[in-house]
Amino acid sequence: MKMLQKYGDSALAAECAEGIFESGPEDLQQYIHNTLVLDLKKPDTKNNASSFLNELYKRKNNDLKRVIVPLYYYNLFLSTTKTDSLDLLLKEYTAKMDKTDNFQAKTELYSLLILKRLLKVEYPLNELTRTLLSRSVENLKKFRDIDSKKVSDRDNLLRRTWYRYILSNLYYFDFKNSSPTDETAIRNAFVYSTDELDMKYGYKFLIDNSLLWPSNRHLGFESEYADFLLQKGDKKQALEILTQKAILMPNRQNIQKLKGLFSEEISDIPFSTYWLNSIEKSYKAVINFSFTTLDNRKIKLADLKGSWVYLDVWGTWCGPCKADLPNVQAFYDEIKKNEKSPLKMFTLSSGSTDLEDFMKNNKYTFPVAEIGRSETSILNVQYYPSRFLITPQGNLITVPFGFNWKELVTNFYQTSIPETN
Repeated sequence: MKMLQKYGDSALAAECAEGIFESGPEDLQQYIHNTLVLDLKKPDTKNNASSFLNELYKRKNNDLKRVIVPLYYYNLFLSTTKTDSLDLLLKEYTAKMDKTDNFQAKTELYSLLILKRLLKVEYPLNELTRTLLSRSVENLKKFRDIDSKKVSDRDNLLRRTWYRYILSNLYYFDFKNSSPTDETAIRNAFVYSTDELDMKYGYKFLIDNSLLWPSNRHLGFESEYADFLLQKGDKKQALEILTQKAILMPNRQNIQKLKGLFSEEISDIPFSTYWLNSIEKSYKAVINFSFTTLDNRKIKLADLKGSWVYLDVWGTWCGPCKADLPNVQAFYDEIKKNEKSPLKMFTLSSGSTDLEDFMKNNKYTFPVAEIGRSETSILNVQYYPSRFLITPQGNLITVPFGFNWKELVTNFYQTSIPETN
């Protein structure tokens, strides 16, 4: 249906959307927060999207209304600039916040977008904006697992990831616009930044990220907090935080920033040694298991200690896996060319019934072994493809899904290689 070809008949589209919501709310929620919100910001779709949203809001379905109220008000803020009208909208929206569903409606995301919009139209920070900010923080802090380091339930883990991400952004907004000399706000932004547990599902909220930031990879405020500490002269703690950031997301920017501060602070060991030691202390040992490749090599993880080991878990039944396998082959070819590479690579197929024919038909030469539930359980495979890196001491790193895995894997192991003059 595609919402009746992008909201052509807004009333009829709203009626159809309500039917979708009643049969299964998740699909419409996803559409609202991943597509409709973007259409409201595009000049060529804004008017039709706004008419559709207004018709949705008129529906007498209270469950539906609890989901769309925050976006509905955010859209009103997008088209309002007069101070008295903004005052009224702020009062109305804040009063309705507790009648929405925080997670399904993404209430606090839209609160933050509203606050950013107000800055853009030079609306002054006042009692109304402070109330909205504090109410949003309070709502998110009520989530029971927001400070927990042990969350196994998938739904709660998804919620934890989103709640912490939005909370960190609210604290950073407060720091930048209300209290730029107060360490409490910027430290809280750092504390609730995306951590290792959140990285499992952080990719699911990249649309939210793109709404808040020009770069859709802004997942934390470690660098901002480190800069604050450096201004205070606390280089030691800043180094610890930048190390934590680079290990969590070892992209080029994070590693270069860490290297710069390291060269100022530490001179008795090479950076490669510091990097490897920091990684080994950050991860836990993988439970040993073995597998047999298609060419009848029996591999025991315990026998690979001393090397970096990259594991790519996939299946012939998995569309995203198959789409990425040419990249996996190219990565394997690169590794194979370098006889001195400290990285060993294996791929592990799960649930494939035609593996040997599949490899031959596609002319793939990377090593592969079929594994079962025991091995996927040990690795804690949550999605496909899943990627893992085992350190020389045998500690397991889960490579974040939805990011440039080749860059992250390469930076992890190559940065541990001593530089030669």
